[in-house]
Amino acid sequence: MALKWMKWTLRCAMAIVAIILALDLVYFVQGSLEMFPTGERQSGIREVTGLAAVMLCLVELALLLLLRRVRQASS
Repeated sequence: MALKWMKWTLRCAMAIVAIILALDLVYFVQGSLEMFPTGERQSGIREVTGLAAVMLCLVELALLLLLRRVRQASS
């Protein structure tokens, strides 16, 4: 029973991280939401959102590996 809850929790966490990653990538492509952003501001946003995307991908990978380990433990 506990392993089922663990699988469910990991899947929900993966879905939440995936949604945040998708929103981050949209912000990366869209850039600053200011009316007239400067080039410096745009490059800063691209750096930060790119770093956030890499970190979120690593979190997603860690959650996937945890889910795989839980599946192996349940079988």
